[in-house]
Amino acid sequence: MTETLAGGAEMSARERVFVALHAIIAQAMALRVPAPHVMREEPTPQTVPPGGLVMIADSGVIEQTAFMSPLTWQVEHEISVTIVLSAVHVERRAARLDELVRDVIAAVVSDRTLGGAAVWVQPGAWEYAAPEIEGAEPLSAARLPIVVTYLAPETPSS
Repeated sequence: MTETLAGGAEMSARERVFVALHAIIAQAMALRVPAPHVMREEPTPQTVPPGGLVMIADSGVIEQTAFMSPLTWQVEHEISVTIVLSAVHVERRAARLDELVRDVIAAVVSDRTLGGAAVWVQPGAWEYAAPEIEGAEPLSAARLPIVVTYLAPETPSS
């Protein structure tokens, strides 16, 4: 079954991975109250909604290996998931951030093939950050690297 994008173009293996990862994370975050806003490759908003932000971005190809007959590429791709929260009390921010990171990891490991879009998905160790936006409440953020291995019939660098 071939999936297509708006306008009728066929979806690449890379795009299928991103769509599936976004869907599984968005579904998990929708269960939270208030639900975080899940974004993919969008500009960072000036304000953080009450539920927080979950931003999914391409970190790039780690490794690609060609297999012959038929030509197929095995691609290891890192995808960065950044979670941003605002709250006045640092303890509350830290606890909520930890909960959201655990929810994202649980969603990802619940379907390590992303519905067949990937061969394997592996969350990495997350890093804590304290970004500052002028005029905003104090923020806390976590960056969670996710390595996705998938097969692509097309050249993965294109």
